[in-house]
Amino acid sequence: AIGRIYKRQGLYPRAIEAFRKSLAIMEFQPGIVETVGDCYRETHDYEWAISFYQRALQMGWENADLFFSMGNVNYLNKDFTEASAWYVRALRLDSTNAEIYYNFGNALMMQKKIQEAVVVYAQAVKIDAGQPDYFNNLALSYRELGRRAEARKVFEAGLALHPQSRLLAENYRSLLKQ
Repeated sequence: AIGRIYKRQGLYPRAIEAFRKSLAIMEFQPGIVETVGDCYRETHDYEWAISFYQRALQMGWENADLFFSMGNVNYLNKDFTEASAWYVRALRLDSTNAEIYYNFGNALMMQKKIQEAVVVYAQAVKIDAGQPDYFNNLALSYRELGRRAEARKVFEAGLALHPQSRLLAENYRSLLKQ
């Protein structure tokens, strides 16, 4: 319980210490093991995060959040191919999570798989039109493919929903200047 309090307060090293004490008493707690991985991710210690996530997996703990977390730490570790594989696994368990699609699209873009990224970003926008970044990245991927008309439509749709988004507005203006 104390570990969760520390985690909520953003005191990740203390949370890790408390969770590790709990694991020393009762080792088979895959949810706690996953949470320790989350804490390590928050402290930017990706190798330890991955090791705890893998430990949770070895305990049979498999869920979309864990797979998403594995994708995220691999992305942060700049292993975009591995990140993509974990995002695919996460989507098999939760195909309604727009954030997974968005992060997957980002990993695909880093691999220069732009056409695939378009499909994935479009799904993120379809699920959650409340995120201007989703529109932005979809439009930018269209632009990268030379599909300016589609990029323009996406920017305009995004700006209609998010007129306050400076990022969308700046990138839209940039597209119009080309």
